[in-house]
Amino acid sequence: MTKKMSPVVVVDIGASHTRFALFSQNNHLSHKKTFPTCNHKSGAKNTKDLLAQLRAFLAPHKQKSLRGIGVSVAGPLTTNRKGFHPTTLASDTIAIVAPFERATGLKTFLLNDTTSAVIAIGKMTFPQKKNIAYITLSTGIGVGAIVDGHVLHGRRGNAGELGHATVFSPYTNSTHSWEHYIAGHRNNNKGIVRFYQKWAVAHNIDINKNYKTPKDLFRAHKNKHKDIRGFMTEVGKINAQGVANVMYAYDPSVIIFGGSIAYHNYDVLIRGIRRHIRRDLIRPLPHFTRTTLGDNISLYGVGYWTYDHLQKK
Repeated sequence: MTKKMSPVVVVDIGASHTRFALFSQNNHLSHKKTFPTCNHKSGAKNTKDLLAQLRAFLAPHKQKSLRGIGVSVAGPLTTNRKGFHPTTLASDTIAIVAPFERATGLKTFLLNDTTSAVIAIGKMTFPQKKNIAYITLSTGIGVGAIVDGHVLHGRRGNAGELGHATVFSPYTNSTHSWEHYIAGHRNNNKGIVRFYQKWAVAHNIDINKNYKTPKDLFRAHKNKHKDIRGFMTEVGKINAQGVANVMYAYDPSVIIFGGSIAYHNYDVLIRGIRRHIRRDLIRPLPHFTRTTLGDNISLYGVGYWTYDHLQKK
């Protein structure tokens, strides 16, 4: 970044929370504010609520002193990259770019959240690495990648939607998406809690109704509850397939894990991945680590992306 610019507004729309902040060229986030993520069935209503949140965030600031807006979203972008399909919410397509620009007069840029995250990692954590993959295991699963020094976006900006890649469950002899088995979906028909319930039935174990969230499952595993013994082995087998798909697709030298499930249960997950991954097909394994950027990771990344594009104008 050569020419000094005013701060940009950065927004990260996640499954549960929407975060706003100002991002400066000195890599500094300020005036952070968090709202519950809007979850109407109508995309138009969600856009309306997002605009209300944006106005509330901007109220204390002089809008003339701001340079633009960068928005990171958890979900595939639309074909025109102006909105997104929120797969972890009940909503239909949510428009972002045009409504934000009309409301503020500020140029607005939209980016997938895992792409935002890998940009932040490439700038702040591993600037010397040219081949990086970032995996988020949270309400959903997504991947961001830098290959030969280039950030991958794909035709619609959705190159990292590998949470929907197919994996195989040996105990049920069936295939589903990686996200279907492991993500922390609110939807009771899929996700790691539902995976546990199917595993329990298949092993003639009474379903423990106290296991309602991913946190409950990992706590029970840590405390060596008998009714969950062996379940994390199955989780490891599924994750090993998903991570292998990332390696085959992007051939990274380092894989960084983030998201609430991966960040808080990193040691358990990595042990399972290392144990079950096909080492005969992938040599040597990339370096595994977890992000140090926390919940701000996508805010940083979309901030860099926004500045880069404003400088090109």
